[in-house]
Amino acid sequence: MTVNHGGTLKKEYFLAYLKLLMSFRNCSVKEAESLTFELFFKNDKDAYGAETYYNFLKAVRNLNEEKKALLQCWVNTNKPATRRLAIRRVRLSRNSPQPIILFNNFNISPR
Repeated sequence: MTVNHGGTLKKEYFLAYLKLLMSFRNCSVKEAESLTFELFFKNDKDAYGAETYYNFLKAVRNLNEEKKALLQCWVNTNKPATRRLAIRRVRLSRNSPQPIILFNNFNISPR
């Protein structure tokens, strides 16, 4: 995505950016956060100004809240059909015997 240095980037911009990154790289919110900080901000939180960085943090917090809400919905439901609608794909991790469930671009390991 092309970024002009003329203004503050909004939370919605970072939500779209992070979701695109998570979808393309098939990674978690935490991994997308660190990749964005490394690639977008070039490891400098002041690269685009304090307000832009704050909006980035708000977007990450928003995605984490969405992830928690999806997981809570999945855990609380007793209807397998509803679970199937929420689950996009289940994959096994090499490092963990537990499956990793992908909910709408979120990686969640059930515990």
